[in-house]
Amino acid sequence: MAGLSLADNWINLNQKIQIAAEMSGRSIEDILFIGISKFQSHDKIEALYHLGCKAFGESYVPELVTKQVALSGLDIQWHFVGRLQTNKVKKVVGTVDLIHSVDRLSLGEEIDKRAAHISTVQPILVQVNIHEEESKAGVHIEKVPKLLEQLQRLPHIRIQGLMSMPPLFATESESRQSFAKVRELLMTWKDYLDPMHPFDQLSMGTSHDYEAAILEGATMIRLGTVLFGERPSR
Repeated sequence: MAGLSLADNWINLNQKIQIAAEMSGRSIEDILFIGISKFQSHDKIEALYHLGCKAFGESYVPELVTKQVALSGLDIQWHFVGRLQTNKVKKVVGTVDLIHSVDRLSLGEEIDKRAAHISTVQPILVQVNIHEEESKAGVHIEKVPKLLEQLQRLPHIRIQGLMSMPPLFATESESRQSFAKVRELLMTWKDYLDPMHPFDQLSMGTSHDYEAAILEGATMIRLGTVLFGERPSR
């Protein structure tokens, strides 16, 4: 969407997401847009907030903390979507609505420990590396059941669903196949986890494949360049 304004991007996205949502038997209100604001200016985030984008995702803890302070006057729903090191957990737990990238028990335990310390319960997603790509974080699909069983025993985290992404250069068909596997995994485990706490969120889809993700059941889509325009260098 080079050359278009943020407002143009927002309007175009809403139209496309509306169509994809209807094709999947849902409404646009069933899908959360998360603006991936990595390296983006505070002014752009504020402008998109006033256009209607209320959720933003960050990948780096220092940048998240800086933006939370600078934009504290806005009722932003913050998401952490990047790799999270255990030594950075204390700056994230209790300050974000959702951590998308839990992929190992040690990280879950550290989140649980910090959440207990500040008397809160931290919502999380388990990140699945569907194709076992070495360049990506995430638990391999065959190890997901064991990790879910381990994490659900931790009282100060709440597993709300799964996060995944297909290979970067996947075709639409390949992306849909990847997303479908994650959806099937969620549906398989939906009835096995604590019924008092819904396990029904699918964070799937980015700027180049969000429509395919919606068609396969995504409840959250992570939008960067298609929303903000080209990402500035760090």
